[in-house]
Amino acid sequence: MANSIDVCRVCGRQAVRIFGAVLRGEYSVDYFRCGHCGFLQTERPFWLNEAYSESININDTGLVKRNIWLSNVAALLTFGLCPRNAKGLDFAGGYGLFVRLMRDKGFDFYWEDRWTENLFAKGFEFERGDQADIVTCFEAFEHFEEPKVELGEMLRKGRNVLFSTQLLPEPVPEPEDWWYYDLENGQHIAFYTREALRELGHEFGLHMSTAWSVHMFSERKIPAPIFTAAVAGGRAGLDKLLRPWLRSRTQSDAEFVGKNKKALKDNE
Repeated sequence: MANSIDVCRVCGRQAVRIFGAVLRGEYSVDYFRCGHCGFLQTERPFWLNEAYSESININDTGLVKRNIWLSNVAALLTFGLCPRNAKGLDFAGGYGLFVRLMRDKGFDFYWEDRWTENLFAKGFEFERGDQADIVTCFEAFEHFEEPKVELGEMLRKGRNVLFSTQLLPEPVPEPEDWWYYDLENGQHIAFYTREALRELGHEFGLHMSTAWSVHMFSERKIPAPIFTAAVAGGRAGLDKLLRPWLRSRTQSDAEFVGKNKKALKDNE
């Protein structure tokens, strides 16, 4: 064991080693918990280049199902909180599946991801210097080595951030007792409590909303019952009630990509 004390990468206070675990079957890694905000972090992750040899975890069989229900949640919140012509950005957008789902629903969403190839939303990449009314970032916060830096980057592109990550249970589970530690793959290095998320939001002058594993930083305070209802409604597929007010972009996007196919290929 190297050090028993570290600095919390959320609030900057003291974090103390609470256990060690073996990641990827070979790396002994220390975990540190902040005594102030409860944030749990690994030691500085020296194994990430290996862990991200494939950017999408092959064990993540819930990827498609998760994108579907989170797109339902995002549809309800975007429709309820943003202007009708709102622009959305999916930060760390993976293969572009979420962006495609949102555009199919009728929302003007765009993709950005510095690690993964855009397969499903080609032609709808977020342009440098653009501003979004809402930024989404699903199942990525647990991957961030520097949460404040990553959130700051998002907020330069849009001041409302809808995201998902599992909250750290209390008491803190042992390494073998919680699947979200992702010991086999070693990609999950940051685990949040509600207080840790409040600290992050406070750092940037934002309100924090939370319901189950879905959270939001926003400029305007969202009443807790409204946010919870939107998340529950998304899980139940109630976004279908919005269809009379929305027009799917599926066909118009196909026409756009068809007209610009050569330019898009040249930019790859």
